[in-house]
Amino acid sequence: MKMEKELYRQKFFAFKGKTNAVPDGINFCVLGERIFVEKSEEGPVVGIYDMNGDLIRNIVFREKKVSVTQSEKEKALDHYLSIPALFQAVKQRGKIEVVNELKNRGGLSYSEYLPSLEDIKTDGKSVFLKTVLMNGPAKYYILDIEGKIKGKISLPEVKRETFFNILQGDKKFYAFYNSNFYYLKEGVSEDDDDEIWEVHRVIINK
Repeated sequence: MKMEKELYRQKFFAFKGKTNAVPDGINFCVLGERIFVEKSEEGPVVGIYDMNGDLIRNIVFREKKVSVTQSEKEKALDHYLSIPALFQAVKQRGKIEVVNELKNRGGLSYSEYLPSLEDIKTDGKSVFLKTVLMNGPAKYYILDIEGKIKGKISLPEVKRETFFNILQGDKKFYAFYNSNFYYLKEGVSEDDDDEIWEVHRVIINK
């Protein structure tokens, strides 16, 4: 018999014709018999659930709010316009015309702050919770299966997996496995200036 239970919900970023171009999606991962749900709509909060879907507890992290800058708005807009339907409209009519139409309809807005937490993943042994930073290396909390903070680590920043990326398919730019951090690094070939992608590995000492 199929059993289904809702653990958590939040409002979708596109609602009644209005779209937030800096969306805050739900991220989660499963480690052992614990489900970790990132609830950054409520702030820097992670909920831990058991296999029955019952909340064990919420963890609140001490993270400062990061304002959305004009540069972030421009990046967010480019991500938004990459949605297939809008991408075709931009291709046919041009970016300026499509953006002006969205603004005139009042259908495009921006959050005042970036999501408190950006992502959550597991390597099968620990949980890695990514915080939001504007510049520099990415910061991750390392949690054990009960949600206890084991430490904090800086790792190379990679291309962001926005909620728009997730909606368009399983696009992964980094992963954790067995105390290793694997990520794609974008670069330029020294020989012919072609764009290249490199797979890198970082060993994590916990």
